[in-house]
Amino acid sequence: MRKVSIVMPVYNGSRYIGQAIESILNQSFRDFELIIINDGSTDDSVFKARAYSDARIKIIDRIENFGLAVTRNEGVAAACGTYVAMLDCDDIACSTRLEEQVRFLDQNPDFGLVGSWVELIDVDGCSDGDVWRYETSSLKIPCALLFNNRFAQSAVMIRKDILPEGPYRLEFPPAEDYDLWVRLLPQTRVANIPKPLVRYRVHPGGTSRKQAMVAEANTRKIVIAQINRLGINPDEGQVEIHRLIGRGEGAIDVETLGRAVKWIDSLFAANMTAGVYSQEAFCSILGEKWAAFCQASSHIGWDSFMAFHRSPFRKYAQISAGTLCRFMLRSLFKI
Repeated sequence: MRKVSIVMPVYNGSRYIGQAIESILNQSFRDFELIIINDGSTDDSVFKARAYSDARIKIIDRIENFGLAVTRNEGVAAACGTYVAMLDCDDIACSTRLEEQVRFLDQNPDFGLVGSWVELIDVDGCSDGDVWRYETSSLKIPCALLFNNRFAQSAVMIRKDILPEGPYRLEFPPAEDYDLWVRLLPQTRVANIPKPLVRYRVHPGGTSRKQAMVAEANTRKIVIAQINRLGINPDEGQVEIHRLIGRGEGAIDVETLGRAVKWIDSLFAANMTAGVYSQEAFCSILGEKWAAFCQASSHIGWDSFMAFHRSPFRKYAQISAGTLCRFMLRSLFKI
């Protein structure tokens, strides 16, 4: 039995799988197994994986393609480790990733999941220094998850004994990981280590319009389930406002801005009654989201600045004087 099982789904990953495997074999922490599941690849991914003779590598080879959720579930079911870590076949784990996450979970038995920040790289493995700095506070992360996913799939490590059977639900592609994190919240604490432990590869082109629509629809389902826990049954307009705030896209007009003011206030009031989140942490996240939303709304004019200035969440926003001044000027000139 190993301490950690790393699950690596593979579908036509020939170009990068070698780098991903080697990043695991070169870990400072050595007590692991690497479970590679070939999800019906039509390239030579499996051939490249079999080129590594390390006894800790287990390969599950399937002819048919079933998708990421099924493949990850199969990997989790095959895992023998106390902890299960994820890594996609085109990403790279930094050399101390397993060591630091194992240490965190060993030292914090009340935490069931830990992620990390991630460094973004391009198809050639080059980085411009861009890092996704996710929230690290165990109190703030659940509040932030109310708006959007705050864990990188390739950067998480989870205690296997808290995972439900078939943890990645098939009805939420490609947001099945977001769905899982949210479902784990009632039973465990979660955190992110504040340093990049994974290099996450960004591919050009992105997703198709159809894929993006499916992703948004399923993300909304996950978000609505969390809003319901606050005792709110939102209508379509409220969900749209919530998603605008979550994405930091800003209001399209003064009317939308006014509806957003009412919505953010209703979330605060609902949590005062339901007590789902730490109120201080919730106010902090609401302040951050509200500041970003109002700044993104500066093109509609001075109302955007006043909506921020009059809000009780202004004091939680933690924006600099320089940023505030630039926001004021953009609002004045409708930029």
